[in-house]
Formats: sequence, C-alpha cells, structure tokens
Amino acid sequence: MARSRKRHGTPRSRHGRRRRHGMLKKLLLTSALALIPIGTLGAGGYFANIHLSREQIDANYCYQRADQEQVATFIDFSLTHQTSRSQQRDLRNTLTQTFESLPPNGRVLIFTTANDSTASVTDPVFVLCNPATMPSEQASIGAPDTSTQVLARQQREASERYAAFVDDLIRQSTQQSHLATSSPILEQIQGISRYDFGAPLSKLIIYTDGINNSDTARFCAVQGELPRFEVFARRPKYRFIKPYDFGGAEVDILLVEQGELPSQHLPFCTNQELRDFWLDYAESNGAGMARVTPLGYGAGQ
Repeated sequence: MARSRKRHGTPRSRHGRRRRHGMLKKLLLTSALALIPIGTLGAGGYFANIHLSREQIDANYCYQRADQEQVATFIDFSLTHQTSRSQQRDLRNTLTQTFESLPPNGRVLIFTTANDSTASVTDPVFVLCNPATMPSEQASIGAPDTSTQVLARQQREASERYAAFVDDLIRQSTQQSHLATSSPILEQIQGISRYDFGAPLSKLIIYTDGINNSDTARFCAVQGELPRFEVFARRPKYRFIKPYDFGGAEVDILLVEQGELPSQHLPFCTNQELRDFWLDYAESNGAGMARVTPLGYGAGQ
C-alpha cells in the first residue's frame, strides 16, 4: 500500500506545479501590459514638461532681460490738433525710426496725454519689442533656438502691429475726442521716470511744444512762471514734480514750435527761453546726453 500511494502521488504534484507556473506567467504578463500605458504617459508628461519649461516669447514679442534696451516715447496731445503736415511727418518718422533702430529684443513703450489715457500714475498706451530676425541674433539675447522661418514671421507680425498703431495714433492725434484738456508735461515726465521698465531706461523721446499748463506752472501764459531752470528748480512746487534721475539715459526733446514767441496768447516767453529751459531740465536730472530739436511749423511744407 505504501508503494501504491507513492506511485499515485507523483503525477498529482507535477500537475500542480504546471498549474502554478501557468498562473505565474499569466500574472507577470498582465502586470507588464498594465505598466505599458503608465510608461507611455510618463514619457509624454516628461516631453510636455520640457516644452512648457522652454522660454516663450510674450504677447509683445519680448523676452524679459535685465540688459534689455528700453526706449520710452512721450507724446503731448495738447498740441497735436494744431501741428502742420510736416510736424505730423516728424512724429511719424520719429516713431518709425525708433522701432526700426531697436536692437533684437529692444522694447519701445509709448506714453501720451490723450484725453482718455492721462492718469496720475503713468502707464504706457502701447508696448512692443523688435524681434530677432536671425538665429544668431536670437542666440545673442540668450533666447531659445528658433528657426529662420518662425523668426521672419514674428518680425513681420510685430512690424505690421507697430505700423497699424502709428497710423491709428496719428489719426487720433487730430481728433477732438482725444485732445488733452491740459498740458501737465512736467508731471507726465515725472510719471514716466517712476515707471518700472524692468531694466535701465536707454532713451526718452519727448514730442511736445514745451508749454507746461497745470497747477504747477503755466509757462509763457503767466508772467514769471518760466524763469531759468536753475531758478525754477528752487521753487517749493518743483520738489513734487521733480523726476527720478534719468540714470544716464539719452533724452531727446522734439520741441514743436508753431510760431514766433512771445505771441498774443503767450506773451511771457521766447522760443529760446523754452529751448534753454528743457535742455537744462534734462541735463540737471541725469540725462547722459540731452538734445533739443526745434520742429518748425513750416519746415518741409
């Protein structure tokens, strides 16, 4: 009987081992198949993270950089309805040349005193960067590798947006609804000097007739309110509208002149006194280079 039990037990043990082995293989295969989607998703997530972490150009075609060139343009809307065709061309040419002369990733910010944009806390009405046009320029600003085709498209789009803005600005400058009701030139320049550009201001362009008309002073209209700048700077009111130091930025003042001064409505200054005041103002407040360019009413007519 003992031999009989031994003979019948052996086949049952082998059959059990085969069953256990088959179940183990099935379990391993199922586990491997279950892991495939997880691995695939993990790889997809990894490459998605690489894409998301890649620096993207922003909506104004800018990459934020500590050494980015910053150019601010201020347009005084109190006089633009009275400018001649040549002075309007001067404004258009200035705006166009400002953008075209920017280095790759250079940024232009435009401020105005248009009736619907003037505020005590100054903010630009338009911001745009000049995109790189070649991969070598893209590399020079430490931006991600981008194909020549994509760079050309970005440059074209930015240029078209800027040209459309300039056209609209020139049109608005002659419309009654946009004309400034006062001329707080000193206050607006102070506001621009306080604006956080994210990098040192490189250049400030000012398009104005230079005749401040606010609670601070009414140049040329009230006797004694446009003295030499050194005298004006000692007055108590000046400390409230003194700009932050220009920090070596170039300051270019395009002084729109509509005739000879003194005149019937502006009897208390001369053209030369206005030019001298604004030049001294810029130099005394830290301009690296200051320039006043008179824009004659009839020039180019």
